[in-house]
Amino acid sequence: MPNIYVVYYKPSDKEERLSLKTVLTTLDKYNMKYKAIERKFCYKGEFRGAKLIIVVGGDGTFLRVSHYVKDAPLFGVNSHHMKKEGFFMHSTRMNFEKKIKKLIKGFKTKKLTRLEVAINGKKHNYPVLNDIFFGHRISYKLSRFDLTVKGKKEHQKCSGLIASTPAGSYAWAVSAGGKKMPLTSQKWQYLVREQYELRLHKHKLKKGFLNKNDKIKINVLRDTYVLALDSLEEIKLKKGDVITISMSKKPLNYVVI
Repeated sequence: MPNIYVVYYKPSDKEERLSLKTVLTTLDKYNMKYKAIERKFCYKGEFRGAKLIIVVGGDGTFLRVSHYVKDAPLFGVNSHHMKKEGFFMHSTRMNFEKKIKKLIKGFKTKKLTRLEVAINGKKHNYPVLNDIFFGHRISYKLSRFDLTVKGKKEHQKCSGLIASTPAGSYAWAVSAGGKKMPLTSQKWQYLVREQYELRLHKHKLKKGFLNKNDKIKINVLRDTYVLALDSLEEIKLKKGDVITISMSKKPLNYVVI
């Protein structure tokens, strides 16, 4: 079994092909054994025993790979820094060899908080690195559900709920009105989007920070709702489902050099 895995999104242009080629030829140059896998062929259990996973692509590829990783460290290479934001990607083809030289000498990781979700008591099969969305599957429809946070229960009328990690606080959450958090914070946050309030309905549960032992519970009241995990997977829900969101006990080992 190789010590290093290279996971990539299939290149679509010259720059992305050149980035992938640079990564592979550099690893060959330093006699580093690796296995290269296209993102769509990843599966849970693939990376057991890996010493390092190099992700070549953008943030979507990094998030996808993180779902299949238990404790192996991840290092990101932006395959097209002029097109991809690359929040998680701390290298490009221009500096990859320099970074590899440092990695060979040894590296440390940052622990990134992840979330987990359970539906009717059954835990979903991978942790979430950025955010979890709950709401109506049609974005302009009103979402109605019962929300419990820190023992306080309240009926919600809104456009949905976002639960966010510190990493996710730099993405959808901050755009929706959340707060940016230190990347290695041991807290997480929730925010209810666009709450509908008039004479007959007021909300107290709006948004807030949560500790590692806190949980969010959602009682699903209709068959028209979904969960979206890192904006990569959508789970259709049914009336009567109970959703529990909590902090995962398995943070992501994130390499930054």
